[in-house]
Amino acid sequence: MKKIILLLLVSCALQANAQTKLKVTGIYSPREDLYNQWSKKFLGKPLFITIYDNSAVLNVGQIEENFKMTSANSYSKVLDRTPKELLTGYVKLSTTFSVITSLTYRLVIKEIGGGYRETYVELTAKRF
Repeated sequence: MKKIILLLLVSCALQANAQTKLKVTGIYSPREDLYNQWSKKFLGKPLFITIYDNSAVLNVGQIEENFKMTSANSYSKVLDRTPKELLTGYVKLSTTFSVITSLTYRLVIKEIGGGYRETYVELTAKRF
């Protein structure tokens, strides 16, 4: 019985440590309005990422999104699709000895139909 209780405590501790806390250190976008909007909301804020077998949960501010693994240390998700545009999110992790050191989140906005224009916002977070 003591071994079962010890095993439960260890598994709870491991689950609590599976979440990685990073800090948003940079925003980049070729469009000034997107840069201003995102820098006011996210720059300097804490970002949490929880990694599972084939998915990751990203949480920054009031936003929480689940991403599906596409390759080692890369995740993606179609966030929204309207008749006029497609929003896709990409997460790329940088690791050193299996420890997450930084993260790049890229939101790509593509126009459907018409000129097929595309823009993006890139958020960089680092471990402190």
